[in-house]
Amino acid sequence: SEVLGGNNRATLQYGKGLMNDYSQGGNLMATSVDAAKERNKQKNYRFTNQFVHSPCDNMDVMWILIYQKTQNGKAVNNNSNWVSLGARPIYYFSDYVAIEGELGLDKTNDSTVSSVDSKSRAGTLFKATVAPQLRLGRGLFNRPSVRLFATYASWSDNFTRDANRWGNADNIG
Repeated sequence: SEVLGGNNRATLQYGKGLMNDYSQGGNLMATSVDAAKERNKQKNYRFTNQFVHSPCDNMDVMWILIYQKTQNGKAVNNNSNWVSLGARPIYYFSDYVAIEGELGLDKTNDSTVSSVDSKSRAGTLFKATVAPQLRLGRGLFNRPSVRLFATYASWSDNFTRDANRWGNADNIG
């Protein structure tokens, strides 16, 4: 819908039981009666809002907000929350050359999975990307484009411990 000279799209999703992960077939495997009962109690709520705006002729910006709450159906350690905020501006030098950036912040609080030190996985991730590109015309969603990009990411200590255990916690990639 038209909002402030741009386009806004909001979605609200709800899934329960087999459809809690919004997939076509769901997770059909239940290894026991108790697992089947837990699966039937699983719930997932997701809200997204995306706003695309063109503040001037040579620039587009996309803003996004995502909130998701997942319940795994177990009696304890059963909640996961995720919030993601981001902005993706693109500046067009011409119809074929542009530079795009992205800033994002994600915050999670997940009691369903333990980190390396047995604490619940909770923390934040910040990311910043810059991407000069060649493209076939203007427009945020216009494709194809060829990009060269660099990303900086920084995450909280709890995530860093897990990443070190899995073998890669560098901030530049």
